[in-house]
Amino acid sequence: MNIENYKKDIDACRFCFMCRHVCSVARVTHEEEMTPRVRGLLLSMVLRKATDYTEEISEKIYQCTLCKYCKEWCEGGWDLPSAIIAARFDLVKKGLVPEVVKNVKESLIKFDNAYNQEGPISTDLQEVVSQYITPAKTLLLFGSSVLYLSPEIGLSAVNIFKKGKVDFMVLKREAASANELYNLGYIKEAKEKALTLLEKIKTSDCQEVVTLSGSLYYLLTEGITKMELEVGNLRVYHITGFLLKLISEGKIELKKTLNKKLTYHESDYLARYSKLHDEPRKLIKQIEGVDYVELRWNRGKARSIGSALIKNTYPDLATKLLKTRLDEVIKTGVDTLIISSGEDKSSFINSTDKPSSLQIIDIVELIDELS
Repeated sequence: MNIENYKKDIDACRFCFMCRHVCSVARVTHEEEMTPRVRGLLLSMVLRKATDYTEEISEKIYQCTLCKYCKEWCEGGWDLPSAIIAARFDLVKKGLVPEVVKNVKESLIKFDNAYNQEGPISTDLQEVVSQYITPAKTLLLFGSSVLYLSPEIGLSAVNIFKKGKVDFMVLKREAASANELYNLGYIKEAKEKALTLLEKIKTSDCQEVVTLSGSLYYLLTEGITKMELEVGNLRVYHITGFLLKLISEGKIELKKTLNKKLTYHESDYLARYSKLHDEPRKLIKQIEGVDYVELRWNRGKARSIGSALIKNTYPDLATKLLKTRLDEVIKTGVDTLIISSGEDKSSFINSTDKPSSLQIIDIVELIDELS
């Protein structure tokens, strides 16, 4: 069993209560069985052959968001999220994957997104893709959430690159689902998707990659090594770091002021996987006139609203996660919520609890608007 590789982590977590009050899922469901301790206990019982994997255990394992909040808070540094992924590897082999997860897996393989969408929703973005497929120094990767949920972010990125005279290209079709397949436990399929993406990057002859996706950034900087693959000497930027570079080099200039009170929400991948805390805040500090308010739970302890996986497997759970974070935003009294994720932007905008007065905008759109 794959979970044998995480026996120490499982044993450390199975009787420990110290993160039960911060677990993203347990906090919104108020159910003890959703806590990291109970998941650790279940996996410990499987390890000790006190029970075998069951459909009920499988449901609990897949209802974890993998947000890494428990690991962020853990004083001992134990890694239950990795044990959860290992358990998913086991469940895939045993054929005990919930049907809702299988459906998302098929969408990831067939369409490279978790939304069961065959093609991008924006004809404008499709037109951009057709115009910039010629090999260039910089490869811009949109990521599935921008391509299928928030194309306006991709269009803003292209506008900024044009303003900054960046020699850039895009891929005719991205292979963006390796990280999501890996997190669902489909290691073989994840590796195949990762190899496809790496081959596309290699044949593009680019010298650097800029991605709008926190998930893709993590995949290309750290996640790829878990699949025993490597990117090589290619420089990889998240868009926030690349925008800072363009500003520092004088290639783009923020010419307008923004007299608004705003706050910033960071995705799980930026907050805890890659720990890109400073770049977005440095960008915001470049803007004149803003009244910036930090959310109470920020940086590594920023509240999770779940990924595309949890939103498309257990949507009711994702709705509860989103409402908790949105309530925190509303309490600040800000005019504008800045996002750095197409997935999270789409979630906030489509929330029925969002006040009409609250503006939701991605940081790339904001920089485009002010430059």
